[in-house]
Amino acid sequence: MTELRHFTAAALVLTCLLVLPNAGAAAGADGLESTRSLARTGAVQLALHRIDTLQPADTGAPRWADWELLRLQLLAAADRHEDVLKRVAVLPAGVNMKSRTDVHILAAQSALELGQGGTAREHAGRALWAPDGSATQARELRLLVIRSQVRDAHGDDAYRSMLRFQQDYRPLDAETAAGFVNGLLDSGKTKEAVSWLALLEERGAAKLRLRLHTGLIVPQEAATQARAGFARNADPLWWRVLLDAGERLKSGELRIEALEHLLDVKKAPVADAKALWESYISYAREAANSHQLLAGDDLNWMEFAMRGRDRAPVIARAYFAYLARHARGQTERQQAQEQLAAAFAKAKLSRAALRLYAEGPGDPVALSAATRHTLGALAEGVAEHEQALRFWLGLPAPAGTSATDWNLQLAALALRAGRASVAADIARQLTTAKAVIPQAQLPAWIVLAQQFGDHGQHDGAQILFEHALLYADAAQARVVLAGIARLHESRKQPLLAADYYLRAAQRASGPDAAAAEARLQAGLNLARAGLLSDARTQFEWVLKNARDPVQIAIARRELGF
Repeated sequence: MTELRHFTAAALVLTCLLVLPNAGAAAGADGLESTRSLARTGAVQLALHRIDTLQPADTGAPRWADWELLRLQLLAAADRHEDVLKRVAVLPAGVNMKSRTDVHILAAQSALELGQGGTAREHAGRALWAPDGSATQARELRLLVIRSQVRDAHGDDAYRSMLRFQQDYRPLDAETAAGFVNGLLDSGKTKEAVSWLALLEERGAAKLRLRLHTGLIVPQEAATQARAGFARNADPLWWRVLLDAGERLKSGELRIEALEHLLDVKKAPVADAKALWESYISYAREAANSHQLLAGDDLNWMEFAMRGRDRAPVIARAYFAYLARHARGQTERQQAQEQLAAAFAKAKLSRAALRLYAEGPGDPVALSAATRHTLGALAEGVAEHEQALRFWLGLPAPAGTSATDWNLQLAALALRAGRASVAADIARQLTTAKAVIPQAQLPAWIVLAQQFGDHGQHDGAQILFEHALLYADAAQARVVLAGIARLHESRKQPLLAADYYLRAAQRASGPDAAAAEARLQAGLNLARAGLLSDARTQFEWVLKNARDPVQIAIARRELGF
C-alpha cells in the first residue's frame, strides 16, 4: 500500500524505450531498427525472439551493446523485471555501452517494481552519477529514489529527498506534490505533508486525504466525498481515502470495501490480498457477537451471510471469507468458497477475486467445481486466459451447458491461452466421440475449426472441419470446404486446395459472390500447380459470372487482359 501512485517515474520507460539509433550506424542497423519497429507495433515477444536470433554472440561485436540495451528495454516493457536484473548483473564490465545510464535506469525501475528498494537506489545512484544522463532522466530518477524510500519505510530520508527535490525543481507541479503528500501520509508524517497542501488540486483525492489526516474534515464526511470523487474519476486514491476513513471510524466494513476495490486495481500490490483476508477474518470474529452469532456455529454464520448478500454485501463477503478458511467441515468451507466467488462476480470485482483466491488456497484443485467455474469466468472477463484455463481444465460442463459445447469452449480458450497441445487434445476427443452434431451446434464447430487454422493448428482444424462436414447443410458445407482448402494452401498443397475450392463452388445454387471467390482461388492454385489450362477455365468462368470488380480484375490479370 505504501506507494506514490502519482509520481511520473513511470515515464522513464517511455522515454528510454526504443531510442533511435545514431545516424551513420554501421551494418546491422537495419535489423536493429526493424526489431524496434516490431516492438512499436506491440509485438514485444516477437521482437525479443528476433533479438535472440540476430544479436551477435560475441559481446565485443560492434552492435552487441545496442542489441542488449533494446533487449533490456523490451524485457522491462513486458514486466519481466527479474530477467532485467539478472542480465544487468552479469553485463561484462568491458562492454562499450553507449549509455550506461539507460541500463541503470532500467535496472532501478525493475528493482522498484519487485520491491527491492535498496537495489533500486543503488542503480539509480549509478545512473545519476553517469556523465551521459539528461536533465529529464535525473529528475525522474530522483523521484524513483523517493518512491523507494517510502516503500522501504524510510520516511525521514524520503522527506529530506523531497525537500531537496523541491529546491531544485521550482515550481513544483501538482502531480508531484500529490505524490509527496501521499508518500508522507503513508509514512505517518502528516505534519511534514502539510508543506505541500497549497499545491494540491482542490477537488483531488490527495487534498481530501491530507485534510482527513490533519483533522480538517471528519472521517464520515471524507468517506462521502471520496465516493463522490470516485464517481468523477477512477483514481484508486479515492479508495485509499475511504480506507483511512474506515480506520478512524473503526469501521471494519468500510475498511474491507476499500481494500476490495484497491485489490481490484489492475496493478495492485500482491500484499493487498493478504491484508484483505486478514480484514475479513478479523471483522467476522469481532462482529459475530453484535450479530448474535456463536463461535463455531458455522451453519448459522452461513445462514446470516446468505440473508445479507443483497442487503449488506460487504459484510456477507466477510463472513463467507471467514467460513471459507475456518469452517469446521469441508462441505461448509466449499459452500462458503462458492458463495464468496459468486459475491465477487456480482460486485464486478474480478481481479480482486482472482488475487484473493491466489493468496489462498492458491491451487485451483483445492476448490469446488462451482467455485472454479465462477473464477474461470471472472478470469476470462478480464482476458486472463491462462488463469481461466487453469480453473476450468478438467471440470465437467456447468449446469445448462452440454459436454460438447463445454469442450468447444475449452478448446477455444486453450488456443487463446497459448496451450495449443491442450486444444489439440480436446479437438481429438471431440471428433473421436463420433457423436451427431446438432444443427444449432454446427456454427460453433466451424468457428472453432477456423480458429485452429488461424492459430496455425492445421491438423486440429482439419479434423474439426471434416467432422462438421458430415452434418453441414449446403451453405455450411461451402464454408467448411473453403476452410479445408485454405488449410491445404497453408501447407503448400495447391492441387488439394484447388480440389476443395471447386467442391465449395459446386455446392452453390448459382453464380454468387462466394462461388466466384471459390472459382478464383481454385484457378490461382491450379496455376501454382502448373495446370494452366484448368486454371484458365476457372478465370474465364469468373469473368463471365462474377460481379465483384476485384474478382474480375484478378481474373483479367491472370488471363493477360
